Amino acid sequence: MVVKDNLPLDHVNGEGFRNLMKSLNQFYQVPDRKTIRSRIDGLYNKMANLKREEMQSVKSISLTFDIWKDMYNNTSYLVVTVACVTDNGANVKKAVCDLIGSSKHLPCYAHTLNLVVKNSIESSGNLGEVLKQVRSIVQYFKQSGPAADELRRAQTDDGKVLKVKQDVETRWNSTYLMLERYMKIKDHINLALGRLPDGPSPISGPDREVIEYALKLLKPFFKITEEISAEKLVTLSKVIPLQFCLSTGLEKTETKTVVGSLLKETLADGLRERFGNLEENMIVVMATFLDPRFKSLGIKSKSNALNRALELINKLLPSTSPPQEPNESDEEADPENIWVFYDKIASKAVRPTKVTKSELSSKLKIYLKSAPEDRKGDPMKIWFRIQPSHWEVSQIAPMYLCIPATSVPSERLFPKAGATINQKRSSMKPETLDKLLFLNSMRSDELESVFQ
Repeated sequence: MVVKDNLPLDHVNGEGFRNLMKSLNQFYQVPDRKTIRSRIDGLYNKMANLKREEMQSVKSISLTFDIWKDMYNNTSYLVVTVACVTDNGANVKKAVCDLIGSSKHLPCYAHTLNLVVKNSIESSGNLGEVLKQVRSIVQYFKQSGPAADELRRAQTDDGKVLKVKQDVETRWNSTYLMLERYMKIKDHINLALGRLPDGPSPISGPDREVIEYALKLLKPFFKITEEISAEKLVTLSKVIPLQFCLSTGLEKTETKTVVGSLLKETLADGLRERFGNLEENMIVVMATFLDPRFKSLGIKSKSNALNRALELINKLLPSTSPPQEPNESDEEADPENIWVFYDKIASKAVRPTKVTKSELSSKLKIYLKSAPEDRKGDPMKIWFRIQPSHWEVSQIAPMYLCIPATSVPSERLFPKAGATINQKRSSMKPETLDKLLFLNSMRSDELESVFQ
């Protein structure tokens, strides 16, 4: 209750809660606040020790870092999740680089992509002004009760009533979602505005066309951000292939307006500026190459990046003999349209790029010669299946495939931290917040097994 539902400790003293417990079992003695705190401390110690023991058998880990501020007490917290990826804040980057070295630091891919979109919108002619108009209309319907009622009435005949969406600067994709929703109910918005004398002016036809082409250009960025932000799937190895798809798709997208053409140009410039040296990052290249679905496909500078990766992998290959492993089938994900350009080159690929390094291990050469696996498969399950044939390489792959492409795991702790420290818990100490967030991240069955 206190851990999972973010209720204050003194909730157990509430009259309503005690009456509920009494109605369920009149003989049950509700524990007091002090007892609950003691139980939380005990549960935390047991779970922390259990996780420490589990970590002893883990060969490699990755971490995500970000900073969250408690507005009640004006206190900043460094949020760390074990999954090294950080957001792009200069303070976080410096701290992590000082701690583990710049060669092991990765900026958050989703955050960087969001910066490309944000800067491109601001630099694309009157698109920024159109965006301000949409925000003004959205805020009007959000803040005015009569306006919101009028918008609902305008949609009555359609059967399904949709609200406007407000974008938030710190939330990735929120601007895209705001524009998408506006265009979906634009006729109803115009109808409602026509009945509201104090409302803002509707968006003109030419400006709606600007939004339409902007959404067309921004949709791949939206889809990639969603895919790359998954927490329970391998993501870092997708960065290079997705970047290839994004750049190729943007180049082939046709625009018929001046603003659309300018947005396309600024997006392309932003991608080159922020991701032009992507293949010089050996962590990303290694993750891509060690993903049996991709290997070298999508890597542009194959001769340079690939050979450096192979040289490093060759040094890391274990010399011990492989054990026997059972086979397991792969699960397939739903097809993603953004992958269309990668799938085109993958369908033509018989095997990865030829390598000139004669000193490569024979096992690594076998992995190189094998065809890429199905893109929709789970790379960890694929490795489990093909491990007998590529055992040495399979021992290195998890070191890189476990690294997330974004700091989303840390970002998703922020709402939990905000729900944990609220008006009724504003005096909470940092060590208590640490314990509650840690326990909240555990599965309920894990907590129950330890609590019993």
